[in-house]
Amino acid sequence: VPEDQVCVRLLLVSGLKTDLLLAPKDSIQDLKNSIFNNWPSDWSGERPETPANLRVLLRGKFLEPTLTLADAKIPVGQTTTCHLLIKN
Repeated sequence: VPEDQVCVRLLLVSGLKTDLLLAPKDSIQDLKNSIFNNWPSDWSGERPETPANLRVLLRGKFLEPTLTLADAKIPVGQTTTCHLLIKN
């Protein structure tokens, strides 16, 4: 992981996972947009209708779309696992 970026490992309830590299200043909404726009092909059966249908969970708390990754205390230069829930 580059030292100036955040690696977010997104884990679905089904056990599928993918990693995204983002900047610490990016918001949770940016993260949701990125995963929606780069939806993994092996996740095809679970695709949400819009990014608004995605919920990001870290350490037992849902992250608000307006928070930045830095605000959420996601460390730079490391991989952090978040759970991704789809609400349709």
